[in-house]
Amino acid sequence: MSILSKLDPRVVRVAVIVPTYSVDRLEILRKCLTGILDNERHPDEIVVVVDSNPALVEFLENELLDSEVTVVLSDGSGVSAARNTGASKCDSEILVFIDDDVVPDRHWLDAMTETLCAESIAGAGANILPDYEEGARQLPPEILWMLGCTYNGHPKGHVPITRPIGSTMAFRRDAFFAVGGFDTRFGPVGGRKSRSNEELVLSESIRQRFGPDAIQYQPEGIVYHRVPVSRTTLRFLVHRSWVEGTSKADVRSIYLGGVLQHDRRYLFGTMLPSTLRYLSSGSRSGTKAGFLLLLVSGITVTGFVTRRIKHLVRATGRLRSEKFNEDA
Repeated sequence: MSILSKLDPRVVRVAVIVPTYSVDRLEILRKCLTGILDNERHPDEIVVVVDSNPALVEFLENELLDSEVTVVLSDGSGVSAARNTGASKCDSEILVFIDDDVVPDRHWLDAMTETLCAESIAGAGANILPDYEEGARQLPPEILWMLGCTYNGHPKGHVPITRPIGSTMAFRRDAFFAVGGFDTRFGPVGGRKSRSNEELVLSESIRQRFGPDAIQYQPEGIVYHRVPVSRTTLRFLVHRSWVEGTSKADVRSIYLGGVLQHDRRYLFGTMLPSTLRYLSSGSRSGTKAGFLLLLVSGITVTGFVTRRIKHLVRATGRLRSEKFNEDA
């Protein structure tokens, strides 16, 4: 197991990497960059990585010409490739990732840096609060993970976690590149959430190499994640649940069952008790919340089981083929 030495937060270099992909997100991207630049701790490097949109690169280069922000085109497709591209352009010891629709608190970067400088810490997760657009439905706190926010059932305090929430997270550069960065088979492409759990795959690789406590939660690293109306519709929630289930099955096909230990605790320790509590509350709002949790749980589990069966069938087919070739 590799050991990460303690870093001095006063002199350590910190890079902030922001993936983006559409001109439609310019307004919130500007707010994100303003929040980064207004942080108490000033980053040494800021890189905006544009996914599959050369025209947006040119536009942002002109808009940010006199700023200290570097704009680059991603080397691949999807948010994982964009983050990897941004990391490759930086030489700072700490790499901090933040989505373009997230606005950080002024103390965010200082808190994340302090956590990453501790001995044996390779990654850090932040406290992500929802910033609902006017007209958006507020979701029960148990399923805020669907919005990329910290949820009921998430570990509390300065404690080890199995993975950060992808809206904003930070890693030691050495640890990040030691495991090959983000796996580009996971994570959304062009804003479409057809794949997920890229942060889980990266984190599990880091934990296996640097220890089970190598990733820490930093509750003082506060950011605000914009939640548009479109992400609180029933259609979105159904799709998001299915993607979460199938992606978890894909993760399980790579790692042993222990990789989903937190997810099992969350399902049986948070989701099921909360669902029963809401449904038995006797209130209309409680009943609605209970049925929503039931729907999310059911679709997620169904997606997981369906994809898991496919993986097992394929594995069985490969074994039979190998056995046939050996006998032949």
